[in-house]
Amino acid sequence: MSQQEPLDRYRRLIEGSDVGLFQTTPDGEIRWVNRAAARIVGYDSPEEFTAAVGDIRQIYVDPSRRDDFLREIEAHGEISGFQYEISRKDGSLRWIEVSARPVIAPDGSVELFEGTVTDITRKRLLAAGLDAVSSQLEPKEAITRFADVLGRVAPFYQLTLAVVEDDHYRRMISVSGPDQPVWFPPDERVPLAGNSMLQVVTTRSSLVVPDTAAGTWDFDAVLRSRGVGSYAIFPLVDESGVFATFNVGVAEPSSLSEEVVDLLESITSAVANAVKNILVVEREREAHRQLAEAGRLKDEFLERASHDLRSPVSIIDGISEILHVHWDAMDDDQRRQRLQVIQRQARRMKELLRRDMDVALIEAGDLICEPRVFDLAAGVREAVEDVAVATPSHHFEVSTPSALPMAYADDERTLQILANLVTNAVKFSPRGTAVRVRVSEEGSTLRVDVEDEGPGIDPGSRDEIFEKMARLDTHAEGTGLGLYIAKSLVELQGGRIWVASASSGGACLSFTVPVADAASSVP
Repeated sequence: MSQQEPLDRYRRLIEGSDVGLFQTTPDGEIRWVNRAAARIVGYDSPEEFTAAVGDIRQIYVDPSRRDDFLREIEAHGEISGFQYEISRKDGSLRWIEVSARPVIAPDGSVELFEGTVTDITRKRLLAAGLDAVSSQLEPKEAITRFADVLGRVAPFYQLTLAVVEDDHYRRMISVSGPDQPVWFPPDERVPLAGNSMLQVVTTRSSLVVPDTAAGTWDFDAVLRSRGVGSYAIFPLVDESGVFATFNVGVAEPSSLSEEVVDLLESITSAVANAVKNILVVEREREAHRQLAEAGRLKDEFLERASHDLRSPVSIIDGISEILHVHWDAMDDDQRRQRLQVIQRQARRMKELLRRDMDVALIEAGDLICEPRVFDLAAGVREAVEDVAVATPSHHFEVSTPSALPMAYADDERTLQILANLVTNAVKFSPRGTAVRVRVSEEGSTLRVDVEDEGPGIDPGSRDEIFEKMARLDTHAEGTGLGLYIAKSLVELQGGRIWVASASSGGACLSFTVPVADAASSVP
């Protein structure tokens, strides 16, 4: 064996090593690199790398880090685990870690630095991701911090953390790339059906869509219209299956390389537990918010009820005292009149309590309607007759077709809506005028119109009258809750409510309820 053969074997060994090896001079000249080192910087061969890069500082994102490298070696005689960021041939960024020692020339000067170089991008990204999502930061801030790190390695257009919820997914957090518009608002719920997310949830495997213009999935057209040319979805999996996904969208089609996908794929499984912690924190915060809101609603209910009941209770208490003290001195008519006042105030207290309870239930999301098949026309006639008996100051006209289909709604709540509208019409129209109530069929709904002869409602204020505590006439009695409750009840039953000008010049308030079909008619 010649002396050259071991040298050749050694040269082939180090040149073919998977570990990056290098030699540079103190002033930054690259004397030699092996193939692994060249590939870390994005070049196919050592020759291509050394021909393109004359000074090692050319690949530093921050050239001053080279000075830090020299100072570290001078201070310690060698360097280990020195990290810095480089710019590769294609412009992408990577983190590398270098260990090196000086090679001393015969005259005692430093001739070369030689050592090893390792791509630690995956490690650095994983650490940044875990540090962000495992911290006590707000979820939005945590993901944004992680996005800052990810964006240097894989420039993205949109980064989303989506939570799978039954047959939909919800964007919990969505972060745009630098200088990009926010096209994907958080908390938007998107159906899984026809969506690429469904395949990821079903297969528990990552999915790359190279070109949204191909229209492979229903939602791709929306993504394309918002600037996403290509995207990848990475599942976060636990014992129950895919509970969330990590979605990365880029602007250009087919620009997610296998290397980037592999990198992202490797970190998503590692951050799954941290994301679960974020979801636990989110649920706890929502529970605390709901408890706080329930407490607020309870306090508001008690305050409103105590305020509203103060007047009728005072009246009942006063008249009761008068009856107790002066009963024998009164004739039958006087006693009857005072008892009637007590009866009216008791009815008023009952209505106030029901109103306040309805508002509390509406705001807590606990108001329930129980639909059933009933004769709306007959119910309207009876309800208006009851109001007419108690309100002799106005005329009431009811118009219903002879043949009208049955309604499918909560009959008591529907007539409560009507009573609120009729009471409102009486309140805002002059004494002696008419209140007209019409029932008609309109498509798959039944429509009720309540028209008065009052001053009408300005078009610019028509949406406001259904808001809580709305009172367009501050001199009118009432709390402004009747129409707010009516609107909530109508919408809860799948109908709609609106206001328009009446032919008489007053206001016309209308609402709809569903028509009973064959299915709803089955007992």
